[in-house]
Amino acid sequence: MKERDYLDETRKDSPLKPADDAVIIDTSDKSIEQVFGEVMEVIERNL
Repeated sequence: MKERDYLDETRKDSPLKPADDAVIIDTSDKSIEQVFGEVMEVIERNL
């Protein structure tokens, strides 16, 4: 997966990258409940 992501991010045509206003949430080692909580916090801050 890391190799695929690298290839997608570094390709010449239409490289894969987050939008300028994207919110990046690192879900590593988090439960679905923790991730959901973070997502809800982001939504509430931006309402």
